[in-house]
Amino acid sequence: MTTRHQFLNTAKEQVEVLEGMYKKMTTLFQNTAKYFAFNPKKYTMEEFFTDLRDFVESFNVCVTYFVFVYPILDNPHLAVLVALNSR
Repeated sequence: MTTRHQFLNTAKEQVEVLEGMYKKMTTLFQNTAKYFAFNPKKYTMEEFFTDLRDFVESFNVCVTYFVFVYPILDNPHLAVLVALNSR
């Protein structure tokens, strides 16, 4: 077998794998669209994942605030220390 034939066989296998992955991704996106009740033709996959990423980032900021910052500010003794240190 020549090098070109080996390359062709490897490329065909990789294309088949990618086609399978694309079909699976499309099916999963369709199921996600059905679950969240949006039209996948009007709300693209890229828009959905961008919005999902933005939501997760905002959620993590809120969690960080309520886990670490809010308990300090809620405690009157610690709040005074924070106010004094910020001067």
